Amino acid sequence: MMDRTITLTVKDNVGTEFKLETLKQLEQFAVNEHAFWQSKTESLSGYTGNVGHYLNAANYFQQIITHITNFKSSLKTWDDATLQGQIDQHISNNVIRNLTPHWLWSGHPFVDEWLNVADKYGNNAANAFIEAFISNRQFSNLNNIEYLKGAVLAYEFELQDESTLTKRRNSERASISKVRSDLIDAKDTLFNDVHEFQTDFHEWDENTRAQAQRLYEAHAKLGERRANRHTRSFDHQMDEWHQNIENLEHTYKEKLRLEKPAEYWRTKARSYFKQGAFWSSLLGLALGGGIYGFGQFFSQWLQAQQLQVELDSLQGIVLFVTTLSIYAFTIKTVSRLAFSSFHLQRDAEEREQLTHVYLALTHEKDELDTEARNIVLQALFSRADTGLLSGDSGPTMPGLHEIVRATTSR
Repeated sequence: MMDRTITLTVKDNVGTEFKLETLKQLEQFAVNEHAFWQSKTESLSGYTGNVGHYLNAANYFQQIITHITNFKSSLKTWDDATLQGQIDQHISNNVIRNLTPHWLWSGHPFVDEWLNVADKYGNNAANAFIEAFISNRQFSNLNNIEYLKGAVLAYEFELQDESTLTKRRNSERASISKVRSDLIDAKDTLFNDVHEFQTDFHEWDENTRAQAQRLYEAHAKLGERRANRHTRSFDHQMDEWHQNIENLEHTYKEKLRLEKPAEYWRTKARSYFKQGAFWSSLLGLALGGGIYGFGQFFSQWLQAQQLQVELDSLQGIVLFVTTLSIYAFTIKTVSRLAFSSFHLQRDAEEREQLTHVYLALTHEKDELDTEARNIVLQALFSRADTGLLSGDSGPTMPGLHEIVRATTSR
């Protein structure tokens, strides 16, 4: 239970006052007094007069304890003013007012002695003993021997003669009384200090909890924002990775599909180069041999030497023209084959490079236009031309009518 501040003054029948400033202090005070008087009630049951009168104090303190117990369930909703109003209404006005004439503080030195007298000498002696300490301080029935015993015991307790032993005993009693009073004051101070400490601790606890809650909520929001930011960043990165993977897969598929064609065009380019080199070599040999042969022929003809083919006869002319036409046709054919091979080599190299360019474009762009892709693929896989040069003005094999016309023109 969190302690609460109250204001309550309790006074016993001899005028001793106790100022109680906290609810816990009041509860502890009532519990102590109730325990003391309840134990005496059990050991001195049946006594009447003053003894029975003051033993009833246990009932009043029990009422105070009951009220405090009932208050505890509502303390969280009551402020200090409401609590003080409940204390005044139920405890101060109804209980404390009736408690004062029926209660002696258990800390009085004469209380224990009085109860011992009651236990040892009986009810009448106890009634006479206590009359020496209550407000009127008058003995009501000294004619009774039991009353007289009680009065004498009260005199010995408080008004003994001035002997050294008595003085020392009185001094010790005064010292003990002072110590008891100091302990009571210390207890009250301790209750006040504990109450102040509990109040400060409660305020610190509430402030700390509120600050911790605010800090927790701030960190929770910050963590949520960070998590959302990381999630968005991760999702974006995942999308990029998926897109890159798809592009790489597409490029890889295109590479697999076009790798063999590129290799084919590379091989064909080498093959055409070899063919072109062969036909070029053959063309060179043919040109060299023809130049040498015709040179020898014309040299003999100019020197008027005997020729194997006589140009004066029709047979010689036909044979010479036929040989010349065959040579020219051979040169033309070999040259066309050489040029065709080199042309096909260049075409194969261009197709190979076009394949690599197409792969590079598919890697750089997410998707090529369908029309552009069809154009590229058509260029890659369309049927290649033979490479032979057409429509040129090279020599051809002469026909029979051309030979006759050439002969008659001479």
